[in-house]
Amino acid sequence: MRIDLYQAILYGACSATYLLLTTLVILSHSKGATSTIVGGACALTGIWAAALAAALPEFSLLGTATELSSRTAWCGFILYLIGRREGEARRRALAISSVILLVIIFTLGLAPALISIAINKLFGLAYQFSTWAHMALAICGILCVENLYRNTDPDRRWHVNLLCIALGGVFAYDLVFYADAFLNRRLSSELFVSRPIVMILAAPLLAVAAARNRDWAIPIHISRTVVFHTATLVLSGCFLLGLGLAGEVIRSVGADWGGVAEVGLIAAGAMTIGVLLTSGSARSKLRYALAYHFFSHRYDYRQEWLRSTALLSAFSDETELSSRIIRTVAEIADSPAGLLWVRDIEGDWFQWAGSWNTQAVSASEAGDGEFIALFRGGNWIIELDTLRERPDWLIGINKAWLAIPLNHSNRLIGFVVLSQPRARVPLDREMFDLLRIVGRQSAAHLAQQQYAEALVVAQELREYGKRFAFAIHDVKNVISQLRLIVSNSETYGQDPEFQKDAFATVGSAASSLDRLLARMRFVRSDPPADSCTVPIEIIQQYVESDRGYQSQRIEMYHDGNVDKAAISAEDLRSVIIHLCENATEVSAAPINISVRREEERILIDIVDSGPGMAVEFIRDELFLPFRSTKSRGLGIGAFQARELVRAAGGDLLALSDPRGGTIMRIVLPRSRRQPGLASQLT
Repeated sequence: MRIDLYQAILYGACSATYLLLTTLVILSHSKGATSTIVGGACALTGIWAAALAAALPEFSLLGTATELSSRTAWCGFILYLIGRREGEARRRALAISSVILLVIIFTLGLAPALISIAINKLFGLAYQFSTWAHMALAICGILCVENLYRNTDPDRRWHVNLLCIALGGVFAYDLVFYADAFLNRRLSSELFVSRPIVMILAAPLLAVAAARNRDWAIPIHISRTVVFHTATLVLSGCFLLGLGLAGEVIRSVGADWGGVAEVGLIAAGAMTIGVLLTSGSARSKLRYALAYHFFSHRYDYRQEWLRSTALLSAFSDETELSSRIIRTVAEIADSPAGLLWVRDIEGDWFQWAGSWNTQAVSASEAGDGEFIALFRGGNWIIELDTLRERPDWLIGINKAWLAIPLNHSNRLIGFVVLSQPRARVPLDREMFDLLRIVGRQSAAHLAQQQYAEALVVAQELREYGKRFAFAIHDVKNVISQLRLIVSNSETYGQDPEFQKDAFATVGSAASSLDRLLARMRFVRSDPPADSCTVPIEIIQQYVESDRGYQSQRIEMYHDGNVDKAAISAEDLRSVIIHLCENATEVSAAPINISVRREEERILIDIVDSGPGMAVEFIRDELFLPFRSTKSRGLGIGAFQARELVRAAGGDLLALSDPRGGTIMRIVLPRSRRQPGLASQLT
């Protein structure tokens, strides 16, 4: 008997399926007897199907040898699994192994006999012996499957039921096929063509069984998404075929409207499938059924972790973190809606913080209340249906189902209330563990946001405190100027130059106070692009005008360069005043100020000959706020001066010799907005 084109396609598909399964076993890099036996059995099955797809006779040497070998390999695999049991099961396995060994010896010696008999034209006798041998092997396979299932503990039969169904179906079909051939003395064309279909149906069951049992050491990964979509397509196709068959039956009975009925049934079926595919409840039920019956774990933890991480990290202006947290937790339990309660870092009350697919709730819950105590420190999920006494705010939530804690660093910072899922699923340890894991991951993102917001508030308060401290220091400088006028008025009060200088000082003090008020009203930011000034002009104005009555104590040197520095005139004047006043207080000799340009920077050195500073003092205390060596000092001047210079993109350096002499160096970036003409300064 030879197979036609359709038979070749089916056996070819069967061969490709089992060779693919063999490749998966090889790529898994598993070592051990189990993977070797399974891989060998799959390879022999693929070769057998390929031999028949190549139009070889059923009783050819290659076809018979590979079929007997593949079936024997599957029997050996079952015997291996039985032999791993203890006690009575092991003794049964040894007895069955003896029987299978005799069958293997007989069948291995049968193939050469078939060829010799075929040559001598005694095909009828060879046919009877061959069918008998195949039936015997099929019966042994059924016996092995039955012993494996019966001797497996009822609690562990879930691990072997798919294997038993697959191989039991294959051996049962072989028995029916060869029994029919033995009785009728011919092979049934229908049964022969259907054999690869049975083998193909058994392949995914074998793959799932291998994936379920980790002790087999064959880590075959089957995508839940692929299984879900494949099952959806198969069920949809079966449904449409059923409708088509019903229409064909109506047409065959002779009804005039049979064709119309067939078209109507198929159209209605297509619409029904469309409705079911877009139904969240139907998809949820199918997904749960597939995960429960075909996988050892309901969830693919790697995919769930990646999905949760991607969803929580998907920063968007349109989606708040609260909504993303609720959705992340809800998708684990297939819940369509939820609400979030959060408490502040230093707060004790949980406040509503967001909703997803449901209305907001104006409610709060005390951190030491009875409801929060049910979370048991953040490690327990509350089934809201089982509560005898429910909080008032919970009664107003429709279909409230679960409350999942958000635990961060052993502290409950929030909880999510979920609505009932689309398809009712059992609440088991696997779901609770995954919800707790995702809850902790969500809590980490929530805590990160809380800490970031707290940091922003702290920075704003720090900025305000810094501006307030700077203002106090500037007020002190104004007071020093006014006190100096008062102290010198008794001696130089009648001097017109002193009076002129006094009015200029008072005007400068008033301007300084106005600037202080403006600085307290607005938060300081980076200087604008046009906030630049010529340092030589500011220093010369200070020497000649602001402190004219002491100008003889300040000597200025510059290289004639009038490039602008990227700092406002107000800030630079404040820095110069502070550094010069400090220098004049510690040195009786004149103060030297030099200005020069080095590449893209402008350097301003304020040099005094007073007592030097130790390098440890410069490192540890000079620029530390609220540290002062003066009796009336606030300890904020040097810190303020460096902050103003650094805000402009520069820096303030202190170069001092402990034996005497200090250089306070102001380093400023050269502004890109330079004047068109250089003004001549003297």
